[in-house]
Amino acid sequence: MIHIDNDTLILVLSDVHLGDIYCRRDDFLSFLSFIHESRVSGNLQHLRALVILGDFFDLIWSTIENLSNNKDFNKIYNILQAIRNNSVEIVIALGNHEIPTGGFYNLEFEERKMLFLEKLRLNGFYYNFLNEFTVCQYVILGQNSSNKTVISLFDSIHDIEFNGFGLILREDDKRTIILEHIKLMNKYQYFMTHGYQFEGWFKHHIFLAPVWESFVEENIERVLLNELWYELKQLNLLITDENIEHVASERNLDISDFSSSRIERDLIKIDKKLAYNGRNVKNNIYFRRILQFLKKYSLQPITHVIFGHSHEIGMSNVNNIIMMNAGCWVADKTPSYIEIHNYGDFRVKQF
Repeated sequence: MIHIDNDTLILVLSDVHLGDIYCRRDDFLSFLSFIHESRVSGNLQHLRALVILGDFFDLIWSTIENLSNNKDFNKIYNILQAIRNNSVEIVIALGNHEIPTGGFYNLEFEERKMLFLEKLRLNGFYYNFLNEFTVCQYVILGQNSSNKTVISLFDSIHDIEFNGFGLILREDDKRTIILEHIKLMNKYQYFMTHGYQFEGWFKHHIFLAPVWESFVEENIERVLLNELWYELKQLNLLITDENIEHVASERNLDISDFSSSRIERDLIKIDKKLAYNGRNVKNNIYFRRILQFLKKYSLQPITHVIFGHSHEIGMSNVNNIIMMNAGCWVADKTPSYIEIHNYGDFRVKQF
């Protein structure tokens, strides 16, 4: 059963993984429908934003073409657009299943984001709830230098700066949602991001990021493998020469440039890699690194941190900093979301 408090200002969730065969797509569709119908009927009138903390799309399990044109996914996009048209902003902080995250990801994020959006557009994704202003790496809910309550979006950690009173100094007007008539208590300053930023340097840059990037990169063989993989899993078929040829024929996929043995071998490799993909890591590891992250980047005014990535809902309070994982919408996990209310308090919910 879905219940959202009427004084909810922002809804936060993470890791929908649209395109993953284990995505709980029907549950997510029901959740969005509830939001839309509530708004239309006069409820949830304080709601100003739905924040999705990355891995909304899944380019490891699917392709840009499929994500842009799949009729089942379009049902979700249509409702998101309707919610946006009803004055609720849709904010997406991209994750590692959407763009490369290796190297100097703060410096390169904007370029990677724009390339990702361009690929969606070229493949027929025309919904304007997703655009360069509402897609970001970091989200902050707090007070700006004019003492107004705002949701501010940033592409780089180096763009985030607070003054001595804990007010946000630098913000882009086009990427700032001013929350009129809302006054957060001083003890509430929320910092939100996907969560790969809290991994150890060696593990992320040497081991995990290159593996993820090898899946999301665009080349002819990768796109072909992803399409075959998605269809085989959707149909619950084993990876065999016969099944590969059947799926290729049904989907009009040209596999003539690759031997069937090579395709079978590469698909089996994908199967093994995705058996362990870095998910379901215990949150305690992230909680420790979040504290280091906040100190490193002079984010002392932050009181609450929300992230995803690990797929494990959880919460910790250390030195008066509340850290929450928003969970996921995948496989046997119970879908979860976080409500941030008018005065800054929160509630974690599952259904």
